[in-house]
Amino acid sequence: MRTMSQTLANLKRRASRKVVELYQLECPADTSPNDTKSFESKYKIRDILRDLLDMLKQFENDITSSEYTLLWSFFSFKLATTFIETEERQEGRHTLREILSTLQSRPTMTGFFQAIETLAACTETTKSVLDGCIASISRSDDLQAFSGLLQSCFNSLAVVSAPSSHQPEAEGEDRPDTDVESTALHWLRRAESVFQIYSRVFGGAIKGHAPECWESLGFFDSLDFSSPTSKDTTELIKELMFETSYTTTLFMLAQAYSNDDDRTEAAKYCQQTLQRQLQFAGHTEALLTRLGVENHKAASTDGDTVPVPPSDWLVSSVVRIDPIEWASNASTLGEYYLACGHYEATLECLLSAWT
Repeated sequence: MRTMSQTLANLKRRASRKVVELYQLECPADTSPNDTKSFESKYKIRDILRDLLDMLKQFENDITSSEYTLLWSFFSFKLATTFIETEERQEGRHTLREILSTLQSRPTMTGFFQAIETLAACTETTKSVLDGCIASISRSDDLQAFSGLLQSCFNSLAVVSAPSSHQPEAEGEDRPDTDVESTALHWLRRAESVFQIYSRVFGGAIKGHAPECWESLGFFDSLDFSSPTSKDTTELIKELMFETSYTTTLFMLAQAYSNDDDRTEAAKYCQQTLQRQLQFAGHTEALLTRLGVENHKAASTDGDTVPVPPSDWLVSSVVRIDPIEWASNASTLGEYYLACGHYEATLECLLSAWT
């Protein structure tokens, strides 16, 4: 009798061929801008993801609930992303909310969702508040499987929501949307809470305990011609993707507070974003170099050959720091602190920009 792990391996082996097609569409050899081709690719990607979801459905009774939900959620998240990228915001939002509902229905995630709501509603995050939130949460396979995905879902929901409480969700709407759940800030506060709670549950150390990400699902490792990614490298990828997603959350929070005319909070999150960009710049470059990203365009792309997987997806997911842009942003932040009379913070920003 075939075991669950053997069945999952068989599923990944079958799905991997579709994932190769997905890879080739998302990371084309021809990188010249072409809006028409780009949109055509998005629709092809959507068809592939629907095929993958149909394929997964055939295995629903043969793999564990966690395995099924993990793959379904990641396929659905990428599907939601294609809707957003083709300006079908309502479809994207609906798919993202469906993922949240599915994860929330899992008994092992109930306490986590409750803690997220509690922390997101707090005006100030302190150690005691965090300790109170995680009191009923324990380390679990589900927590480690779904937290990164959950954070990304909240970030994406912010993208398809009103940029501030003063503005409608999308151009063309003639009335402000007063539903708090329709604002970017609502979802970003929850994305922030996911990272803070997860970090606290694991004692402040993400290293070695990072949640799953698309790049860690192991589809390429199912291909006969693909060299399996080492466990250490996979862990580094998971850590970097989770940390990068959180930096994105902070960057978007700075924008959301700025849109709400809260310059103090906007400056706080801008400073945190700049600090983290600098903190993880070296980690990003080291990992990309380790995966051979700089040479990936010279690799063979004939037939089914996949050069240095999953490095190309990492390149598109991880924003490398631009020193000039970073220095400019630090200087701008320093000017704000100067206007507020915060001279120590001003000096710190300007010195960072100059060096």
